[in-house]
Amino acid sequence: MKGISVSIVLPTYNSSTIIARTIDLILTFDRPDFELIVVENGSTDDTIEKVQIALQDAKNMKTFLTHSEKGLGNAIREGFSIAQGEVVAFVEDDLPFGFQEIDLAIMAVARRDTNFAIYLSKYHNETRVKRNWKRQTVGYIFRTIRDFFLSCELRDTQGTFICKGQEIKKLILKTSEPGFIICTEIAFHLQRQGFLSEEVPVQHILELRERSTLTIYDTAQLFFGIIRIKSLERKNVKN
Repeated sequence: MKGISVSIVLPTYNSSTIIARTIDLILTFDRPDFELIVVENGSTDDTIEKVQIALQDAKNMKTFLTHSEKGLGNAIREGFSIAQGEVVAFVEDDLPFGFQEIDLAIMAVARRDTNFAIYLSKYHNETRVKRNWKRQTVGYIFRTIRDFFLSCELRDTQGTFICKGQEIKKLILKTSEPGFIICTEIAFHLQRQGFLSEEVPVQHILELRERSTLTIYDTAQLFFGIIRIKSLERKNVKN
């Protein structure tokens, strides 16, 4: 890792109950070659105040608090647009895997020459994650529809990823999805443009396994997002 600079992009929305814990875990890896970019995107609770307090504990790591329009995709593009690191990691605001596993993935990406990405996969054969029946069912249906339309090689295209290379950064900044289907859009374009990527196993933190919720609206947005990604690809091919 010596000589490799790392940017951690942390989008957050209405996460006042967990964001301080997440930032504290990241700051345990308080290194001068790391920068933490927190992107707040339209919170209506006291998330911003919690972030400002938590960032005060940074000693060596550079920290930034910025804002974007509502939506995970908007937040990721905002974070990547100001990231200065050779390696850039997108991290979810509930940090479901803990930062140790992300740090190992960062080091794996850093060892590559350039233009490489790793996805922390909930569906890797060695992953140890217990999910409730609703999430298992929705996940299966989502992957089936995604693979029918997009033919993705990665099993898990939704969640934490780490990448290296200016060409991948440019690709991410050209994406269009405003919401949380953005990670699948990125994986789809990585595959289409021939960039190397792989999945690594993870293990959820016990107390966070069932914390997140999934609404009918969220599920519908995943499916409509797949259609938008495919439609945009067809339009670009015609042009």
